Amino acid sequence: MLIDDEYVDNMEGQPHACKQDAQKTGYFQDSGALFTALGHGSDKELSELTPEARMSINRITARFRCRLCRAPVGVGTGHPAFPTGGHGSSSISTQVYIHWLVIEGHSNTQICRILNLSSPTVTKFATFVRYVLCWKVWHLQRAMKFGFMPDSQVQLVEVDETSEGYWEIEEDGTLCYYWFILVGFIARGRPDLFWWTILRPFPKSREKAKFPKMTNHAWKAILDQVVMEGANIGQISDSLSCYLEVGSPGIVAKGSVNHTEGIYARSAQFLVNVETRKTEHIKVGTQIIDQAWRRQGENVPDNLTAKTAKGRILKEGYLRAQQWRMLNRHADSWPLWVQTLNQWKDSGDTFWGDDAKEAGSQHAFSVDGSFSYLVVYILGHNHIS
Repeated sequence: MLIDDEYVDNMEGQPHACKQDAQKTGYFQDSGALFTALGHGSDKELSELTPEARMSINRITARFRCRLCRAPVGVGTGHPAFPTGGHGSSSISTQVYIHWLVIEGHSNTQICRILNLSSPTVTKFATFVRYVLCWKVWHLQRAMKFGFMPDSQVQLVEVDETSEGYWEIEEDGTLCYYWFILVGFIARGRPDLFWWTILRPFPKSREKAKFPKMTNHAWKAILDQVVMEGANIGQISDSLSCYLEVGSPGIVAKGSVNHTEGIYARSAQFLVNVETRKTEHIKVGTQIIDQAWRRQGENVPDNLTAKTAKGRILKEGYLRAQQWRMLNRHADSWPLWVQTLNQWKDSGDTFWGDDAKEAGSQHAFSVDGSFSYLVVYILGHNHIS
């Protein structure tokens, strides 16, 4: 933000949001700017330092002084993904390295070992990356359309559910087990069409840790969310009763295998074109989505519990980050991440999360439209500043 002396004279002594301006504009040392640079470790402006003192400054200063209120201000990079810049564990280069390790699938523990950083430092920056990926996947899933093939062809879609763990809670003297269950869809031949959601409210079993069956009501709610009017979907599933009993206008054919009887694949005559009513022999089974589930949980730490809202936020972050990698498996991950990061920055969106609210947080993260300043409420941090 370049200004002239007249602007400074008019604004001098008036209240203003110097920190917001600093975050918006980023590093600058232009004499016509609102902020003037201070010497590293000094309250003197650079122009006031001796030539010898200036020679001892071996990095760009991160401190500026407001020309209006004269207050020292810490200035970020001008990008909400990097609200702070310093040295050591908070340096921009370290943050970028953490970004790269996260999108390559490393856990927080692995990153701590690779960079020799503390767990709070890695968690702060790594969790931000995963939740930008959550934001991106959320938008990708909203744009997914199953069952829209050319010439009235039927799109074969495998559906299934999987558990990512459970936690125990004693209720009225009875031990109850609450389950963290994912329910998903994947289109055959289209790995970019892989959609899943967390089953809520969390299903529970009593006295024994027995995987609970999804109810017809829960499955109907998911179908209403995913299956669009005019779709031609051939649903392939296991023999769970809700898959067999609950239908949707967009599901024109069904095929299932009974896992409890040890049947995991079979050949069956199946409708492949709605207009011509043509049928073909296809392989009925859930091998593709089963493989997707195995890949989905590859990078989730075994000791990450879903018992607390904070734990579920972290777990979903790992799962969505892996989903992002799976949806973009044929792309170069780093340029794609930079593109995703800038899309998030420019969107002004707020990513809302039920678990973030339950954890006593206003939201997971947002871009404030006033000055694009990152606010992170997860993990108990008020913000990154």
